[in-house]
Amino acid sequence: MRDNSEKADDLKKKGLNFHDLVSAIRQVHGHLSAQAGKAVNISLTLRNWVIGWYIAEFEFRGADRAEYGEKLLTELAGELTRVNVSNCNRRQLYRYLQFYRTYPQIVGTLSPQLKTLLPEATKTMEIEGTPSPQLASDPEDLINRFSYSHLEQLFSIDDPLKRGFYEIEYALAGMDNNLFVSKYLFELPKKEDMQRFLEERIKEVMDERRK
Repeated sequence: MRDNSEKADDLKKKGLNFHDLVSAIRQVHGHLSAQAGKAVNISLTLRNWVIGWYIAEFEFRGADRAEYGEKLLTELAGELTRVNVSNCNRRQLYRYLQFYRTYPQIVGTLSPQLKTLLPEATKTMEIEGTPSPQLASDPEDLINRFSYSHLEQLFSIDDPLKRGFYEIEYALAGMDNNLFVSKYLFELPKKEDMQRFLEERIKEVMDERRK
């Protein structure tokens, strides 16, 4: 039986087709759904990110992508439901794709075993979206400090500056969701204040790392 790396190499050479896409997502779902304890939340986050990666890969160079076009997510959601992959309706798949495009740097947190399922992940894809500022975008911080539901709120923010501010205030300041929403629901600080805040926090972290 061939291992995951050989299968990944095959996909790299020929490009995903729709059947490969469904099979790959099903395999990742099975691999990451087996986790327990604290790892459950991290595994869910990684599962959703990897699903987003696969969808992006298929849209970019899928062997039969032209057959699906705008129907891709609808068709994919139906097929994943049929093979019992949970939490993959059309809206959720769109959000996973958005998640991948906003935080492509999460690839750096994947285990070697999981990386074998992602051939040329950072070399063959045209990464879309704008990552958040350096401090807030540290992939280990993103994965360990945020649940997927929190990340979903964050990657819904188009402005990278606002997103970075939210990431730092929300996670590093230790705010819970209700407190954060009550404080910033109606008015964010001025753009200049947010920029200064981010620059100061980044400097603090860089100084700490040099010690």
